[in-house]
Amino acid sequence: MYLSGNHDGFTRNFTGHSMSKIELADECTHITADNKKMLVLHGDRFDGVICGHIHHAAMREIDGVMYCNDGDWVESCTALVEDYDGQFHLINWAEHKRQLLSNTRLEKQGDTVSV
Repeated sequence: MYLSGNHDGFTRNFTGHSMSKIELADECTHITADNKKMLVLHGDRFDGVICGHIHHAAMREIDGVMYCNDGDWVESCTALVEDYDGQFHLINWAEHKRQLLSNTRLEKQGDTVSV
């Protein structure tokens, strides 16, 4: 398997073909010796990675690449959202809901709340 990258982009014209029994691809799945599935890709076409399934929401930069994990909706009630300026934000719905309820209670008591 040969994965094309930014220094050999011309080989992307041959994606899906084989040369001397070497398949050219943009990405592939690798199964490790202990049966773990790994997604393999060059990454030069991307500025970041967004994934899920790992139930811990996180957003950080690793070696110049933005890593975003939306966590999960079932246990953590977290989600990843993009605003109109293209910025990503992690939303913790349970915390957001508590804040909204708290603000509503304060407004009913006559206090003003700015959100």
